[in-house]
Amino acid sequence: MTASPSTSPASEATSRTGDAAAAALPLLATAGVLSSQVQEVSSALLHAVTSMQHSLDAAASQEASSLDATILRLRHDQGSLVEDLQSLVTRASQPKATLLPAATKAATVFHQSVHSLVYDMLMQKVRDELGQVPGSKAWAASQADGAANLPAFNAYPQPHATAVGEYLMALPQMLEGLAQDEATALPHAADGEEGAPGSEWLDRVAEGAAELYVAQLAQLQTLSPLGSAQLAADLEYFCNVVSALGVRIPPALATWQVASGWSQEEFQNSADAARAEGVDAVTLDQIAAVRGIKSSPAGS
Repeated sequence: MTASPSTSPASEATSRTGDAAAAALPLLATAGVLSSQVQEVSSALLHAVTSMQHSLDAAASQEASSLDATILRLRHDQGSLVEDLQSLVTRASQPKATLLPAATKAATVFHQSVHSLVYDMLMQKVRDELGQVPGSKAWAASQADGAANLPAFNAYPQPHATAVGEYLMALPQMLEGLAQDEATALPHAADGEEGAPGSEWLDRVAEGAAELYVAQLAQLQTLSPLGSAQLAADLEYFCNVVSALGVRIPPALATWQVASGWSQEEFQNSADAARAEGVDAVTLDQIAAVRGIKSSPAGS
């Protein structure tokens, strides 16, 4: 089994990655402020234009008397100026109208690009570490390799699992500056969902890490009994971290965690019971295949 690391290079790498990600976080506020200001200017312009309808109506009514300079100007010029202004007012009165489409689109694209950049930077450490999962030699470990046949609960998680866990646990402090800054919130937060921006980003990264773990596990080609015990230790640690952060474990990852801890002898009975409870059968079959176990659906 993998020994507990005596040094903490993972912590140093986590710190470096955290510094790089933290450097990108101020862009969130910039993008949020830019989008907000464009919306404010657009709203003010819409209000100013739609308020011109009164002047247009007064100018069109030759019976009404007025000393208003705008109305007098409109009465004097009954040509293209009035037509253009009436067209603009009509357009501004439409639902979801905007008189600054190019600026609004540019601000939206910039806002989305910044969010994608920050997410990619926050996920980079996770991708680097979990990218080692498919190629780990631990999955094919056997008694002939000199590994002690220890039960799963005595196995230490591998460095890539602890590195990701340490990184996720460090994220709340890294994202502390986003705690109540609405300008840094994820786009869906505008739909009325509760939660501080920093918490939303933490949830998103933790969920992304869990989903990525599932994708990496899908690439495993073999899983010996010792390798399965090692995976159970890795996933127990990782899932405990994700749960401690208040994030739901994806069903497929939960299935990997539980099923990797079953012995070869108990796998079929445990799988039958799990299927009866509605556990993801596709993932169970995948786990059975990489473990070299002929598993069949219950009742077959």
